[in-house]
Amino acid sequence: MRRTLAFARKSKYNICITLTRAECRRGKADHMRINKYLAECGVCSRRKADELVAAGRVSVNGKRVTEPGTDVADRDTVFVDGKKVLPVTHYEYIMFNKPKGCVTTRSDEKGRKTVY
Repeated sequence: MRRTLAFARKSKYNICITLTRAECRRGKADHMRINKYLAECGVCSRRKADELVAAGRVSVNGKRVTEPGTDVADRDTVFVDGKKVLPVTHYEYIMFNKPKGCVTTRSDEKGRKTVY
């Protein structure tokens, strides 16, 4: 598997790994349940996707889907409310080794150093 390594900042703690969708899915089946597909595409959560399917708002290859257990392949075309759903083609992972004295919160009321 090819991985592209790049440093997000000039720091020994930040490592950014960039993978394509094909690289992340290598070795996995080429189909998945419709709710997982919609969740991976960033449309909504899996449970919300089940509600969308049950309401008849999702279509695969031009056919309305009402069964939550429907399988979708990577080559299928999926629409939600008439808008095409595009799968994520690029993943980016940022790894951070937190140093001592740094907290993992967005904001700190005590004024301590944060990872952001």
